[in-house]
Amino acid sequence: MIPINNDTVDLDAAYVLTDTARFIFDLLDGNHSLEAIIKQLCEEFEIDRDQAEKDLVEFITEIEEDFLE
Repeated sequence: MIPINNDTVDLDAAYVLTDTARFIFDLLDGNHSLEAIIKQLCEEFEIDRDQAEKDLVEFITEIEEDFLE
């Protein structure tokens, strides 16, 4: 992923997504609720609900901070 600020590509800020981040990113398509994403994270990565929610919130927070400045 490469952030674009003011129609300018910032190649120095390119991101490589982990498997978990890519899984979350693919589900953030407007068709899945946050609860549905949490449930799928639990199933896919065999983690408990608290960990899945924490991972999802951290990912969304990072995306907001880095891409929606």
